Amino acid sequence: MAKRPSLSLSSVFFLQLVIGIFFLTLGILGIQGHDSTLSQLRRTFGHNDSLQLIMAIVELVAGIILVVGLFVALSGEVQRLVSLILFCLWALVLILQYVVDGFDSKHFLTWLQSLSLDSVVLVGLWVIGRR
Repeated sequence: MAKRPSLSLSSVFFLQLVIGIFFLTLGILGIQGHDSTLSQLRRTFGHNDSLQLIMAIVELVAGIILVVGLFVALSGEVQRLVSLILFCLWALVLILQYVVDGFDSKHFLTWLQSLSLDSVVLVGLWVIGRR
């Protein structure tokens, strides 16, 4: 039987906690947005948002694993795998959102601020995965 991890209130503990909560809320909001009137209307006109729903479910599950992993003994490999998967998915989201979609040069500082905030999450996932 796996024993409960010793509770260590380190900076990585709090980093994992807030990133776990971030992904939990991101997943919940994504699932709620899927059921919104606007999303239903867009689907009526042929817009396929299945990928967004799948991503929201992945974010929700990953957030649960990150938060629960702080209090329940999970294999270190499971947490590393979850962090690696999330890191790769988040990096892909950043590339699609900030590179492929590009930016409006008139709003460069707003684009840079959003990119830097999302990059903090990316680096946090990297740190958690190396733990």
